[in-house]
Amino acid sequence: MKAGTLTGFAAGEDLIKEEPARAFLDDVAAVFGPGEPKLWSEVIASRLAERWPETYDGWSATDLGSQLGRHGIRTIQVWGQTPEGAGANRKGIALEAVMEALAGGGEGPVGR
Repeated sequence: MKAGTLTGFAAGEDLIKEEPARAFLDDVAAVFGPGEPKLWSEVIASRLAERWPETYDGWSATDLGSQLGRHGIRTIQVWGQTPEGAGANRKGIALEAVMEALAGGGEGPVGR
């Protein structure tokens, strides 16, 4: 090896690329669209996985509910429509609850 040709860790370079933790409640709030004060948990989990697959891929409505519970947010019954247009009552959350948790400083990084 030639002198002065060290690279990587041997040259003092940091080879570990660290990504900041996702701000879970901010992410949840971001998937609510205009005119959507409440969403089903399954819709939120799907939108999170679509938008940030590296963090949320594979999450279920149950995973979402568990993480929301760590931030003091409980699921409620939410009336909505299926893609086929049928009305249904399923577990979900209100955007207002997420915003209240954010205002109360209950934010933390994503973890299961």
